[in-house]
Amino acid sequence: MASALAGLAFFLQYQKEIYEYRYMPLELTAIDWVGGRPAGEIVQDFRLSQPLNIQDADILERDLSEPFCVKLLMANYANRRNRGTFAVSVSTAEARQVKTVQAAEVLDNQYEKVCFEELRFHQVFRKPATLEIAGIDGVSGRSVTAWLSNTPIGERVQVNGAPTDLTLVHTVVLLKDTEKYQYNAYLLLLFASVLVGLILTAVRNREAI
Repeated sequence: MASALAGLAFFLQYQKEIYEYRYMPLELTAIDWVGGRPAGEIVQDFRLSQPLNIQDADILERDLSEPFCVKLLMANYANRRNRGTFAVSVSTAEARQVKTVQAAEVLDNQYEKVCFEELRFHQVFRKPATLEIAGIDGVSGRSVTAWLSNTPIGERVQVNGAPTDLTLVHTVVLLKDTEKYQYNAYLLLLFASVLVGLILTAVRNREAI
């Protein structure tokens, strides 16, 4: 039993890393958490608008047609029980996609990944685009927030229509089609987990002799 649990623990430890293979980070200029401050609770009618200005990225031409995700550094006020929803959208000259996020699922001081499967990276690369966060039904005292930075790098964010000298802490990753590679990796991990369990069982049996 203990050997089986050890094998399961081994599998669980690495399965998340395999899942993350499909998200390819881009070598973008980092928006550091410098002098970080919260944007304010994302309650109903809250609006945040962040221009995306992606000029330099270490990317192959074939990857320009991949969808992408935006990672937002957020906070839930020390693991408070929040509720409600908010929208995260990306608008370009060609298209717009809106995703809904549950406030209860946002972790404290962690990046929230929001993927835009209907958009392609070439639509925002070296082209004007806007990232927006909009409250839907959040209430004060039970809503989350996003972190802003006073780093000199990056476009300035508007909060509820008012300009600021701050930038939303965020980054962009590509959403790669790596399902077949993930499948093979999961099989290899499963084999390794079983092997770990068998080795531990053999060791325990030998010690019992």
